[in-house]
Amino acid sequence: MRKSLFLSVSACLLLTSCSTTNLLEKTATTARTETTVKAVTIADLDVSPERVSYTMRPSEELQRGGEDNVRRAAESEVLAANGNADVLVDAQFVITKESGSLFKSGKITSVTVTGHPARYKNFRPIPESVWENTITAINTVGTPRANPLDNQRKKFEVGYNPVQHLSYPRGFGGYFSVFGGKVFTESQYDHDNNWMAGASLTLGVRMNPHLFVGVGAAGKYQFKTEFVRLPVFADIHYYVLNKKITPFVALQGGYSFILNDNLDHDYVSAKGGIYASPIIGLALGHFEIGAQYTYHKTTIKNEYNSDNDKDFDEHHVGLSLGIRF
Repeated sequence: MRKSLFLSVSACLLLTSCSTTNLLEKTATTARTETTVKAVTIADLDVSPERVSYTMRPSEELQRGGEDNVRRAAESEVLAANGNADVLVDAQFVITKESGSLFKSGKITSVTVTGHPARYKNFRPIPESVWENTITAINTVGTPRANPLDNQRKKFEVGYNPVQHLSYPRGFGGYFSVFGGKVFTESQYDHDNNWMAGASLTLGVRMNPHLFVGVGAAGKYQFKTEFVRLPVFADIHYYVLNKKITPFVALQGGYSFILNDNLDHDYVSAKGGIYASPIIGLALGHFEIGAQYTYHKTTIKNEYNSDNDKDFDEHHVGLSLGIRF
């Protein structure tokens, strides 16, 4: 079966840049010029009347390039299996997948592609008269529109994996997290099995896919001493990999206020101090899990006798669970 491509070529000539599967072209342009010089070859397409089918089970390495990468590989395989044909006309795909999870898309188990193999033949140059009319149309219309497929092709260049890359662009962002753990102190007000829990909110700017800088505040409650702390801090997050699943490290530093305490005497009160909290963990898409250490500087003040004021260090060790937005 033989089909002429003159209609496709005629439509293509209305654009300065055109890319089709049945057009071979070479282009040389000069910035800000009114004309474009091209050498174009057109051809006929010999399409097989028989529809062929091919099933492929893609490897994990092939799937890391995304679903479109798997489709292109299956299409290449069916062309190679049918005499190394040039193109596959009316290509259709049937893709089967395993069930995925919250953090990971389902694995592709098989791809079946069907279509009509076709070959180019009868290559010939385009008539010069057609070029003259095309150049006149381009100069009349002005700057041609960009081919919308160009950005799509760039998106699937070899080595780019849209599934694994981090989906957080530069700009405003933040974190909300909850945490809990054990409290260790060196004070006469310390209690055995003193535990704490709390939540924090951080707002800031993503400088790039690896670095986030922001400010935040947290609320912490200590169950035995009944201290209610309000740390206010600066926050720096660094993501090791530019992927959705990546290790990260973070550091928070600022001042921790004590809003409430339950000490033995009314004339004795607890005052806050320096706050520091390093975190190491794993980012899983929108979620984060980390091991968090927190240091609080605390002062027990005596309103009647300042000589009895005492400073002590308080250490919190626990786990944090967060969500990014």
